[in-house]
Amino acid sequence: MVDIAEVNWLSPLTNKEISELISNRVKAEKIPPFSDKVIAFICEWAGCHPYLTQQMLNQIFDYYIATQKFPSAKTLIDDIIEYHDYDFSRWWNLIHNTDENQKYGGLNNEDRTVYLKLIESRKETDRNLARMVDLSRLKVSDALEVLLGIGVIRHTKNAREYQVGTRLFEEWIARQK
Repeated sequence: MVDIAEVNWLSPLTNKEISELISNRVKAEKIPPFSDKVIAFICEWAGCHPYLTQQMLNQIFDYYIATQKFPSAKTLIDDIIEYHDYDFSRWWNLIHNTDENQKYGGLNNEDRTVYLKLIESRKETDRNLARMVDLSRLKVSDALEVLLGIGVIRHTKNAREYQVGTRLFEEWIARQK
């Protein structure tokens, strides 16, 4: 029996999984293979987030099929951020449910505070973040769990440290100011 009420987080893809995904999609779409530099760019900007990785690939393939060339990095980022403004707004919890005057289930103030501090420092432990944002370690750990769950941050090789995952979401945040 499947418990549909159980929360399941998306796990980030590995760079190897992204390379394999790209290779399979390139073959299926019959377009030129991506360079290692382009694959690294996708991994960095999508942050190995499964949904954002697929969305970046969709944008690249659609653009290539329409123009027979690859989009510039700026065009790709601008298009994805514009296209996913609504999604990112919901993650950031900027969109309200006007029928009930309640916010959707996005990030709360603590989640946003922790994320913004992590953007500044790029890589931190929960203990350091707790000191930096003046929240209890438990509240910071809860925030980190949510941020990991939506895929905007990830663990470093040292499982006790966290880093920003997707630069797309980070760039969307920067454009909100």
